[in-house]
Amino acid sequence: MKRSVEARTVTDAVYDALYHDIINLRFQPGEKLSEARLAELYGVSRDPVRKSISRLIQDGLLISRPQCGTIVSGISIQQGMDMCEIRCLMETYAVRKAVENISEETLQALLAEHRDIERRMAGDDSERIEQEIYSLDDRMHKAIYEASGNSMIESVIGSYDFIIKRIQIANMKWHKRKTATMKEMGAILEALEARDTDRAVNAMSIHIDNIRKTVALPTEEKEEKE
Repeated sequence: MKRSVEARTVTDAVYDALYHDIINLRFQPGEKLSEARLAELYGVSRDPVRKSISRLIQDGLLISRPQCGTIVSGISIQQGMDMCEIRCLMETYAVRKAVENISEETLQALLAEHRDIERRMAGDDSERIEQEIYSLDDRMHKAIYEASGNSMIESVIGSYDFIIKRIQIANMKWHKRKTATMKEMGAILEALEARDTDRAVNAMSIHIDNIRKTVALPTEEKEEKE
């Protein structure tokens, strides 16, 4: 007996687009959003926008306030600090396990991409280079989770993906962490290449701790816009 598969809907597409725009700070924390504005932006009717907003309120990325409307939620400093503590515990464990298990092919591909981005980022302050850094960072961490042999690590951390990405992108944009992030990733990858467990654990600890430190810095969170 065939099983029916639900087709992707307009609401799904709008949800994904709005999620992406919030995560990537196209819409700033504290910014008011209107159904009419979003419908025009995404070229759809207001119904899928309304449904997408409802889902994103449940996700915690939007807030509905009586007599005020829909607002992009703030980036919680405490939530960010807590997440960094969890990541430090889990990712230092993961990288310790990954030192001996990550494949040479995967490692060399990550190193080659890191060198390529590093070469091109001098004088390039574009959003495109930022996106490449986000992507490389994401794939490096996922490769480490996979090589750790513990499938639950990626599952647990992945369940907080939207928190991690908002913090990562906010740090990159607001605290200019592109160069520092590249340096920290380079240290992790070089330690993995050397199969040096202590260096890898230390490099990962420094990477997460530096994220934690910037989370605690004053942000450019916007007040509610009129």
